[in-house]
Amino acid sequence: MRKSVIVCAAVLVILFALSACGGSSAASTAQSSSASSQEIVTDSESVVIISLDYNAGTGFEWSYEEDPEGMLTFLGKETEDLAKDELIDGGPLLDTFTFRAAKPGEVTLTFKLARSWEESPSDYTQVYAFDIDENLHMVLLPDKSNYETEPEWGSNA
Repeated sequence: MRKSVIVCAAVLVILFALSACGGSSAASTAQSSSASSQEIVTDSESVVIISLDYNAGTGFEWSYEEDPEGMLTFLGKETEDLAKDELIDGGPLLDTFTFRAAKPGEVTLTFKLARSWEESPSDYTQVYAFDIDENLHMVLLPDKSNYETEPEWGSNA
């Protein structure tokens, strides 16, 4: 009887030790470290952030075209209500577009503020031209650009 109690206690201690370690913690640690080593880390010259304002409720929206396509990776768009503390119909909004360099070469981003249902071309555009080097660092080309809102350089989002 005493021997079976000791064996049961030993088995419980081993099971407890395994569960405390997560059982497969070595495998999950290996997965975590390999996943983090595969993350793409870029410097601020490889990511550009363009923030453009407009008014809510007008039907106008910012859209963009990339020429040539595939030179940049679109990381996302966020819209911020600039009058969030006040209830203002048609108040100011800010769209923030984030892109990361994907391939070397020259690329142009053309942003248009327009209503999607109107066929007339937008009177309000902002053009940003960039040169991307072999290290995927971007440089703004002011002589090929036409914008009012300065681009920002950011970190990998």
